[in-house]
Amino acid sequence: MIESVVCGQEPAAWESAKAAKECEGLRLYSMNLSNAIADAMREASEESFPRLHAFLEMYDKAYAVMDEENPVSSWPAVNLQELVVHNGDYWRAFYEVRPGDPLLMMFHSARYGCNGQASRTFYSEQIAIHTPVETNVQEKMFWLMILGRRVMSIGDGGVVAGDELADQEQWQQAVDTYHSVLSAIPKHAFALFALAQLADKTPAKMVKLDKKQLLRDSRRQDPFRVEAYQGSFSGSEFKEMMTLRRSALPAWRAFRNAGTETPYSFGKLEELSFSLQAAGLHELALLVRQLVVARRPGSYSDSDSEFIKKSLAVLCPDDDFSETLNRFRDQVAPFSLAWEKPKK
Repeated sequence: MIESVVCGQEPAAWESAKAAKECEGLRLYSMNLSNAIADAMREASEESFPRLHAFLEMYDKAYAVMDEENPVSSWPAVNLQELVVHNGDYWRAFYEVRPGDPLLMMFHSARYGCNGQASRTFYSEQIAIHTPVETNVQEKMFWLMILGRRVMSIGDGGVVAGDELADQEQWQQAVDTYHSVLSAIPKHAFALFALAQLADKTPAKMVKLDKKQLLRDSRRQDPFRVEAYQGSFSGSEFKEMMTLRRSALPAWRAFRNAGTETPYSFGKLEELSFSLQAAGLHELALLVRQLVVARRPGSYSDSDSEFIKKSLAVLCPDDDFSETLNRFRDQVAPFSLAWEKPKK
């Protein structure tokens, strides 16, 4: 065993080539969607919707490095924590578009799809497909979700192959197999978790794994993988974790398993948004809340404004969203995105 650890062996056989191809397909499809939706955003009046145009400048700069003439595998990943999650300009632009707009919801999911982050693509798009706003892009929305799930599943197969090696204490081969999954599918949540599980088991002669960071990365990609919540937590973090286990996860599972043939219960939808927020999953909470707002006859209510204000204060603590919140209060007409075929 020691000899194999020192010299290394080939990773376990799994569908790595298929995984890489499927992930590239997800990235390309997401990029094509993104560019078409960005073009739809450009149709907004710059005077009336200045935040949309401010974000589009950031979008163009971030994705200018992706030359679509080059292989998809060569595309660099964009830092979505900076561009989206903790970017006040993104959320200001987000709220200049009508609540639950299908193209905007799909655009958010496609941000992760462009990076090949299958789990986050899948979760965001699961929310998007429940929009009550009539759309002519429903097929595209479902296809984006299916692609995300397909890539996740193929990667899961690679993790199972690695687990079998770990069970046989073939540590180096197991680690190499998990890294093979992450090479084909960037930030695959299950592979990150599996690597973290080996951190305390692998011999000293192997490269040390950063268990805390791996678990943190795994939770970021799949916040509903409760077994990845390990280690020490602050009081507030522990409270969020317990809320996730007790209410947010059951509510999410019920939502995930619901069909789209009939509208999801308004009361349960609102409860889901509050549960996600209480569990510290603010990005997903804000997406779900847009479905709640879209179901209200008069658009944003005072409770919606307070909800959004609370989550934005966590995601972007140094930003001032008073102008955005005032738009809600004044019922300023938002911009509706119109789909056009992607430009070739």
